[in-house]
Amino acid sequence: MKKEVIKQVVAFDISARSFNFCYSEITMEQEIKIKQSGKSENNLKGFTQVYERISKNRLPDIPLYFVMEATGVYYEELAFFLKDKNEHVCVVLANKCKQYFKSLNIKSKTDKIDAQILAQMGLERRLNEWQAPDPFMRNLKQLVRERHALIEDQTRLLSQQHATQFSYRPNTAVLSRMNRRLIVIQEQIMEIETQLKTLVVNQPEIYEKILRIEKIKGLGLLTIITVIAETDGFSQIKNIRQLVSFVGLDVKLNDSGQFKGKATISKRGNSHIRSALYMPAITASVYNPTLKQFYTRIAERKIKKKMAIIPVARKLLVLIYTLWKNGQEYIPDYESRKAEMVIG
Repeated sequence: MKKEVIKQVVAFDISARSFNFCYSEITMEQEIKIKQSGKSENNLKGFTQVYERISKNRLPDIPLYFVMEATGVYYEELAFFLKDKNEHVCVVLANKCKQYFKSLNIKSKTDKIDAQILAQMGLERRLNEWQAPDPFMRNLKQLVRERHALIEDQTRLLSQQHATQFSYRPNTAVLSRMNRRLIVIQEQIMEIETQLKTLVVNQPEIYEKILRIEKIKGLGLLTIITVIAETDGFSQIKNIRQLVSFVGLDVKLNDSGQFKGKATISKRGNSHIRSALYMPAITASVYNPTLKQFYTRIAERKIKKKMAIIPVARKLLVLIYTLWKNGQEYIPDYESRKAEMVIG
C-alpha cells in the first residue's frame, strides 16, 4: 500500500558562491524520504536549474515549501527568485536552526547534512512564510548598514590614530594619511545621513510616525530609522515578545539543579538595533524623567549600574514599536496617569 505524502520541502544550505539543496517529503505515518539532493551555484543559472529539476518531480496538490536559513544576505536572491514564482518560502533565523540541529544530537556537520536537517525541520515544524521586504525599507536598511560599517571604521581608525600620536616618535606621514581617511569617512557618513533624512521626509505617512516617536527624550531620528529599517517597519513582528527576541534583548536564564547562574540577555538577534539603542538608552536614563525613574529603580538592584541600561534600551524599543503600530502620540507620564485613573 502506497503511503500518502502530506508535505514536501526543499531546503537550502547557502554560502556566498554555492548552495546545497535537499528535496524531501513526509507521509501520514511521519516517515521522511529524501527525493533529491545536490549542489549548485548561488546565481540565477543555478536557481533556474534546480527549480526546473524540482518542478519535474514535485507532487501536485501537495504543499511544497522552500526553506532556507537567514545567512547574512546570501539567501536573498534565491528567496526573491522563488517568491517571483509564487512559491511558499520560509526563511529561518540562524538561532532557531542551531537549536533544532542541537536537539537532534548530530555530531557531523557538512553543507549536505545541514541541508538535509533543514529539510527535516521544514517537514516537522510549521514555519512562518517569508514576506519580501518593502523596496523602500530595503533601501533604508542598506543605507543604515553602510553608515553603521563606516562608524565602526571611524572608531577603529580614531583608536589607531590616538595610539600612533602617543607612540615614540610618531611618523607624521602615517598620521597625515589617517587624518585624510577620517575626513573621507566623516564626509560619507554625513552624505548617508542626508540621504536617509531625505528618503523619510519624502514619505509623509512614515515621516509623521517618526516625528511622533522622536518626541521621546533620548531618541533621535537616525536611531528610529535604524530600528524601523532593520525590522522592515515591523512587518513580520506580531508582538512585543517576538520583537525583543528578534533584537536579542530577551533574558536568558542559566539555572540547573542547585547551580544558579546569572540572568543575561541572549544577544541572539539583530546586533545593529542593539548597537543603535545603546547610547540613546544612556541619554534617556539621564534626561528622560520617566525612564530616569525606571533606570534608577533597576540600578538600585544591580551590582553594576551599567546593567540597568539594557532594560532602558528594551523599554525604548517597545515604545518605538507601540507608537509605530498604534499611530498614537507619545505621553511622557502615561504610567503615572494610568495609576491615577485606577485610584480615581
